[in-house]
Amino acid sequence: MLEWLKKQNRFDEIWILPAFSHPFEKDLIPFEHRKKMCELLIQTIGPPVSLCLIEQELKKNPSYTIDTIRALKKKYPHADWTFVLGSDCRQELDTWKEAPRLKKEISFLFIPRPGYEPSPFFDISSSAIRRLIGEKKDCSQHVEPLVWEYICENKLYEE
Repeated sequence: MLEWLKKQNRFDEIWILPAFSHPFEKDLIPFEHRKKMCELLIQTIGPPVSLCLIEQELKKNPSYTIDTIRALKKKYPHADWTFVLGSDCRQELDTWKEAPRLKKEISFLFIPRPGYEPSPFFDISSSAIRRLIGEKKDCSQHVEPLVWEYICENKLYEE
């Protein structure tokens, strides 16, 4: 999806923001592992993709998007922000903390997801990949090689 975003020529920079904690109590592997996988992915993809650790700086538990956006706008007041997420999240956006305010604070770009609208991407979710890894199935065709190696070395997502 990052390569697709780069090809859109719509953004000067593309930042990956790993969540510090999940507001819907979703089980996450430790932040340091998710941060390292993002670094490895960026190493493969290169500019204009970079890592933003604002949620680690905030250390909120749970971390809400509205708080992250406010912190980013305070830290970078002249930036024009677009929040990019999968089109599968479009329906649940109204359940997010301060959703009406969030929609006024920032624009959204919904990446087309298979099963929700026509999409140029594989019909597999990150949840499905994590589940398959937990079942000890090979998912290397769906994960960047450096990231896959890291997952295997650290036995991430194994039950």
